[in-house]
Amino acid sequence: GFILGGLLVKQLLQTHTPAQATLYGLVILTLGSFLSLGCIPLGWLNLYTCTLGIFLYVTGTGIVFALAIAGALDAFPHYAGGASAMVGFLQMMGGALGTLALSLLTVAADYSMLGTMSGMGLLGTVFYVLFQRRLGSETRG
Repeated sequence: GFILGGLLVKQLLQTHTPAQATLYGLVILTLGSFLSLGCIPLGWLNLYTCTLGIFLYVTGTGIVFALAIAGALDAFPHYAGGASAMVGFLQMMGGALGTLALSLLTVAADYSMLGTMSGMGLLGTVFYVLFQRRLGSETRG
């Protein structure tokens, strides 16, 4: 999924701006996580529905990460090596802290994992929309 997301970025950027491509990635990852989460109360959660949802989530993540890293490194091209190392460190640290936080939850494992994925996808999309509006209003006047 992550590799597919990275490949999709190239295709998306031929017809869309980086901001639009980022929104597509956020929508894909949010839909993927809510697909799996929605299967729990319906009793449809199994290996296939969970894998499909996580595959979509990771595909969207591949799109968003590729664009975010490129955007971050573009701002500091003379520090590309250090910035790349910092991005890698933050990804690993975020994953470790997220895993620690999830392990402390006492809710059922499937709700904890899929609920967190859905919440992060939704939160990322909301912040993206809010910041795009703010950036748009700042550039207009």
